[in-house]
Amino acid sequence: EVVWELDGGNAESTSDPRVREVSWAEPGEYIIEVETTDESGEVFVTGAFVRVFESGPQVLGDADGDGDLDQDDVDAVEASLAAQVVRDDSLDLAADINLNGIVDADDLSLMEQAVGDGNDAPVFVEPETGSRGTAITIIHPALLDPSRDIRVQFGSGESYTLSRGAPGYAVALVPPDRTAPEVISMNLLDGDSEVGNLPFTIIAPPVVAEASDRILDVMTDASQALEAVPTLISAWAMATDLSEEEWSVLVGIIEETTEVLAEQQAEFAEAYQLLDPDAQILWEEIALANGLADVETDLSEILDSLTDLLASIDQISFSDSARIVSLICTARQIADISAKVAYINEIVGTVLGYLDFPGASLIPWYGQIVSALSAVSEIISTITDVIDIVMAFIPEFSDSLQVTPS
Repeated sequence: EVVWELDGGNAESTSDPRVREVSWAEPGEYIIEVETTDESGEVFVTGAFVRVFESGPQVLGDADGDGDLDQDDVDAVEASLAAQVVRDDSLDLAADINLNGIVDADDLSLMEQAVGDGNDAPVFVEPETGSRGTAITIIHPALLDPSRDIRVQFGSGESYTLSRGAPGYAVALVPPDRTAPEVISMNLLDGDSEVGNLPFTIIAPPVVAEASDRILDVMTDASQALEAVPTLISAWAMATDLSEEEWSVLVGIIEETTEVLAEQQAEFAEAYQLLDPDAQILWEEIALANGLADVETDLSEILDSLTDLLASIDQISFSDSARIVSLICTARQIADISAKVAYINEIVGTVLGYLDFPGASLIPWYGQIVSALSAVSEIISTITDVIDIVMAFIPEFSDSLQVTPS
């Protein structure tokens, strides 16, 4: 049984019993909670924040806030990047087109592309290569109007519903039956009309010979790195002479959330280990298709650098500004990598719960898995928010200190 709580929204059933069409009367931020009762009667609750936009077409990259995307917006971002100045929040929010948290040359290139083509959004696909279950981020002008029912078609196959986020953005999943390497056209459809044509290369799925705890090992390594974040923030505070009142609350929040994180990851591990071997193999395969190996490399590197940093942390002083900043930058890197681990697992959970993979039964553990993964993502988001609060002290710490995002 599934019960939806929609924070004032109205829901309508669709042909897929797992999907509801939800609407709200006013734009804003809302909370959706979904309560699932499994076959044994155990109840699991998950949820999400939803941003509701005005109906009608939107614009991406409107850095100057005049309602359109034109050369003035390109010039504003170009000047800001050339000066290496701290930009105001409104420019960052509008100009971070690829949603990686910073405004950089890649965003500028996308804005230039859109303006050159006379569109209110660029055309962007990432990645351009993937195997079954790979999540593909799409930016396209056809996606700017939230009311348009845009679907995706891989080659000449069946069309699928896109996962829509903010106007202009969507996520597509490579279908489970596409296992043979092939260069195809990924078509965007509005009804029977083609409104976009994007090249994509399907590759063979990663080979996973047998079930293992690889996923759990990665989560354990990420947790180990996160446990060092309170130490990094405390060292930052002491080296910069911030008062205990200013930073102890933030450190306390991270310590408490990492404890809850450990509990939720234990919930996930318990359910994961109860899956049959075929489902575990498929979980790892789809995780690899969505970047698990790269995350493992990033984790290994950050753990190595963390060992060296922690070994000399007591020797960092106020005069050593570069090393002080490295404390917070390392903490943010740890949070970003942990968020990637959580994101990959959520993709896998979505893929296996939504697409029909033969032999991929997660029942009766799916509710526990989804509930735990949702909680893990929320916790890591909280930790990231706290680190960002601490990073806001960097400009105040030294007017002569110049920090360039990388």
